[in-house]
Amino acid sequence: MLGLEEEAQPLDDSAVLAKSLKVQTVVLTSRGLPERDALAIRKIRTSAPEVKILFLGMSEDEQEFFQYVRAGIHGCLLRDATAEDVLAAVRTVHAGGAVCPGALCLALFRYFEHETAVFPSANMSREMGLTRREQQLIPLIARGMTNKEIAG
Repeated sequence: MLGLEEEAQPLDDSAVLAKSLKVQTVVLTSRGLPERDALAIRKIRTSAPEVKILFLGMSEDEQEFFQYVRAGIHGCLLRDATAEDVLAAVRTVHAGGAVCPGALCLALFRYFEHETAVFPSANMSREMGLTRREQQLIPLIARGMTNKEIAG
């Protein structure tokens, strides 16, 4: 049901351990090396994609958080999490939910809000009936560019 990574267990073996024990949820603790932690997460997700990962001991650094989200975590808790917080988070992640501290959750929302503004979604094309090229032209027309300037 639940696999806990032991301190003595090397990060490189976490993926093998998760797959061989057929665990459903793994609790990883931060080693203070974000690149190495993210690599361990990716290895687990690659070798056992059905395993859910709860990452413990994060700082509130947004870039570090995004790195772990991209690597494939299902939940995370900050360094100051209580035992009750950890237990509740394990239960939530194991049940298919997600756990994220409020400040980092807000950062995730801001990130997607920014990405949406920068890259129009495919839905806009269907809603407005515009092709991708027509969507690219709208900002240029809005700047008052002529056909010749746009073509150039």
